[in-house]
Amino acid sequence: MTETRAFVLAVDKPVGPTSHDVVCWARRAFKTKRVGHAGTLDPLASGVLVLAVGEATKLVPFLTLDDKTYTGTITFGDETDSLDAAGVIVRSAEVPELSTEQLQRTAATFLGKHLQRAPVVSAIKQGGVPLHERVRNGEIVEAPEREVQLYRVEITLSEPQLATFELHVAKGFYVRSFARDLAYALGTVGHLTSLRRTQSGAFGLSDAIAGDLLRQRLPGDSRMEVEARMRPLLTALDGAIKRLDLNEEETLRVRQGKLLVHAQVEELREGERCMLTFGTTPVAMAERIGESIRVVRGFASESSAGAGRAHENKTVTSDEG
Repeated sequence: MTETRAFVLAVDKPVGPTSHDVVCWARRAFKTKRVGHAGTLDPLASGVLVLAVGEATKLVPFLTLDDKTYTGTITFGDETDSLDAAGVIVRSAEVPELSTEQLQRTAATFLGKHLQRAPVVSAIKQGGVPLHERVRNGEIVEAPEREVQLYRVEITLSEPQLATFELHVAKGFYVRSFARDLAYALGTVGHLTSLRRTQSGAFGLSDAIAGDLLRQRLPGDSRMEVEARMRPLLTALDGAIKRLDLNEEETLRVRQGKLLVHAQVEELREGERCMLTFGTTPVAMAERIGESIRVVRGFASESSAGAGRAHENKTVTSDEG
């Protein structure tokens, strides 16, 4: 692993470090600054964090579109400024007598698309500054509302003031906000006390390497284990996005940034993204526009590998969701 390669790798992030910390571990372990991640996990949270290395950083915007599943716990009776156990209690309230049936019935009202107000302690930017930085600076901020989607929720009452849940959500969903909103709907307040991401798109916990392997810079025989879990650029999005193969003339046209008319264009919906390949070589990410295919992001060709290395300081990350 002495030279930069293009691959996607799932890491089981432990509780405590930030997502950026994990990116830093990967930079040291793989000896490149060109590392990004898809979907921020807060320090309190653990579980699947998808990393992209080398040219695969260009896949981050596509990887963040994937659905995610979580398990965790909510404690009722206290609300914190960050909406999780890491924050300071800002409000307390009596907790009514709850039941699993009542929890499930109330949680089900959040199924489907709905507006959700993000936490004020978050990476969302206003005026180019993350909200959590504004809060730390003593500013009074109002987090934005945005449309989110909840596909599935299973929730049980574990203790009189503690609920255990499993969620399947779309991109951009804040589980901390769900904990707050569920508590309000039950006539009390609450906060998230634990969170574990069990799936991020095509990547599950069974696909992930232990985060400590990266922190320790891949000690001993762990390099072979990590190599086995890497997904190359060509197959990183398999099952999530279509792949169209090009001939030599089409490949040249795409590399010149020109619109392409492809025999399989009708297989794509208007605006649908796809990967263009030449044999086993990824050429570009593209989308259907009318009856043509337009390049969204090109990959470095073998002849331009040097140019790709010249841009290794670039990194791509994504907010929670």
